[in-house]
Amino acid sequence: MFALDPSPHFRRTLRRFLKQHPEYDPMVERALGLLRLDPYDSRLGLHALHGPFAGQHAIRLSRAYRIRLLLVIREQTIELLDIGTHDQVY
Repeated sequence: MFALDPSPHFRRTLRRFLKQHPEYDPMVERALGLLRLDPYDSRLGLHALHGPFAGQHAIRLSRAYRIRLLLVIREQTIELLDIGTHDQVY
């Protein structure tokens, strides 16, 4: 099981995101639950990022929305960095 460590920026963006898109609340909860259990679960669509975000990963909430994260395997910790559309997160 992994520990989730949301950054202050992630907390703020998540609040704003859910205020604008309350219909995504169950999807976010499901994604974070799956992330805690197994970040490699195929339903999350975990993928490595490149360029300025090298070393970070992202998961898909939907075709339009992503959660950017830092996956630290040796400490069983996942630092949540950002949430939003593809263009906002990258």
